[in-house]
Amino acid sequence: MRPARQKKVTSAASHRRTCSPVIYSQFPHDQTRPLRIFYQSRFPVFRVNCQELASTLRKMVYPGGPSRGCYTCRARKVKCDEMKPFCKRCIKGNRTCGGYRVLPPSTTANKRSSESPKRAARPSMHEKQKDLVTRRLASFSESPTKILNQSQCQNQNDADASLYAAFYSQIIRLPQVQSLHGGFLTTVPTILAELKQPSMSPFPLAFTALLLTFVLEKRDARGRCAATEAMGCYGRALQLTRQLVEDLDAERATEVIMAIFVLGMYEDFTCEDHTKFTSNFHLDGAMAFVRTQHCKNFVDGTSRKIYSALVARTLFNCFDDMKGNNMPFIFTINELHALRAALSEENDADVLILYTCTLLIIHIQLGQIENEAWSPFSYDEIVAATAAKANAILQTIASIEHQISEWPNLLPPEGKYFTIQLPLEDTVDGLSTDAHIYPTSSAANDWSRYRTLRILIHSLRLRAFRLLANSLYTYDHAECGYRAAQLASLASDMTTAHGEIRMLTYDICASMSYHIGYRTRAGAEQCYPSEAFPNDKYARLMSACQVAWPLYVSGIVEGVDVAQRLWVSRQLDLINSEMGIGKAAVLAELVRRAAAFEVQDMTCSLI
Repeated sequence: MRPARQKKVTSAASHRRTCSPVIYSQFPHDQTRPLRIFYQSRFPVFRVNCQELASTLRKMVYPGGPSRGCYTCRARKVKCDEMKPFCKRCIKGNRTCGGYRVLPPSTTANKRSSESPKRAARPSMHEKQKDLVTRRLASFSESPTKILNQSQCQNQNDADASLYAAFYSQIIRLPQVQSLHGGFLTTVPTILAELKQPSMSPFPLAFTALLLTFVLEKRDARGRCAATEAMGCYGRALQLTRQLVEDLDAERATEVIMAIFVLGMYEDFTCEDHTKFTSNFHLDGAMAFVRTQHCKNFVDGTSRKIYSALVARTLFNCFDDMKGNNMPFIFTINELHALRAALSEENDADVLILYTCTLLIIHIQLGQIENEAWSPFSYDEIVAATAAKANAILQTIASIEHQISEWPNLLPPEGKYFTIQLPLEDTVDGLSTDAHIYPTSSAANDWSRYRTLRILIHSLRLRAFRLLANSLYTYDHAECGYRAAQLASLASDMTTAHGEIRMLTYDICASMSYHIGYRTRAGAEQCYPSEAFPNDKYARLMSACQVAWPLYVSGIVEGVDVAQRLWVSRQLDLINSEMGIGKAAVLAELVRRAAAFEVQDMTCSLI
């Protein structure tokens, strides 16, 4: 029997009453088919010249389409009984029901009705949804909690883009937003003002989904309803992104990159996709799109911000590359040089992003040298050339480390931090009671970036040390005494680098309490940074996202002992349980896996 048609949603209140919360299944790590991968066989190939871009963007999670079954049944490609709130077929099969998508009425209506001329004369669903989103954002500009307390939506003409600008201008003043990924969200008003077709742009909807996700609480029914609304905005934004990519206008490239990147941030918040570790399908899509554009100049300030955000976000992918991932980097060496030169000309240039560009260049260069050194066809001349290049890179790294070590000394007093002792019951596993307290959340984020860059410097140095050690073991012309002395010196340098990494890891872990809240003494109220929004309520979710990635880096990098890795993994688990950040659970599992491998290596060495 054909399922009954859904009734049209005429108001936000009725929309909330008829929607069930979206519940994501947690599949085991060895699951070969992720929960929301069903869309791959449904979409036609993009009409884009670059096959890599088309292949990557086809993998992006897409909740649209006519099917109304639950996520689990659709992933298994079986008939769903569509029972609410949970599918009985999943319950009988002892499976976790993935919940249902929120479909707009136009996707559940009879397809033949779209051929009616009367139907075509009515306002499009996108225009109705745009008005709904605009009204929601207008209320949110006064207080985010009003989204959940509205009982009805009044009919009014809210199409004026100034409402969007007023709302976004309030949000981008948040210190958390200003410091996230180089502050690229501060470019939102500029991008909105330059939209050629605002009614068909995916960016406002993508950003709305992101903001609804990171500001609202998710533990009560109202928060889950807001998460469902965010999912609807996300689905529509993804549809518009796909349409924009298919008929791409070169002048809208910045809009495409921004929309896909924001969708990637939304995925980091909401999805525990164990098939993508430090990345996700949206971020891969943004990277593939950038590679097809062959960026040669960064004249515009907005594009510099966006590309800087991509550089800051892909910094963490370097640690995947160190483990044998040979995927091409998002930028070439020449493009990184060009971006660094353009950024250095700005009056208020971010020094840390300049160092990030430089270290990424060294990362790419080291990868090229390693490919030559570990080639099965390498011979003495190549080994000698590799050693010379490794020595040159070590000198460059030493120079950069000296420069970046001066960064804390150049900070004003409002950029310095102090350390307090936490009550023992408020610490993670009681391993340490130290907590670094910062004057502002922006300062805390800068210190996390600084420590991450210092860890990357030591990781690059360790890679260069291994190239030198390989040349000493392989190059037979070296005298035994000279070779032994050089190897002993390298071993000492590697031990020093490991010690520095452990100290930086300790400092990153000691900063987490500031980001998610802390108590100065037992029984005292929870303390948050001085910047509060809204109504003295700190945006902990956004702040926790800033420290999750440095925690991951400190947990998987070489030189950290097993106890520290497990400490880091528990802090990431805490971020996931307290804030509901799906990516933190994935990162915690990766850190535990690194600890298990280290224990296995230690066991093998003792046998």
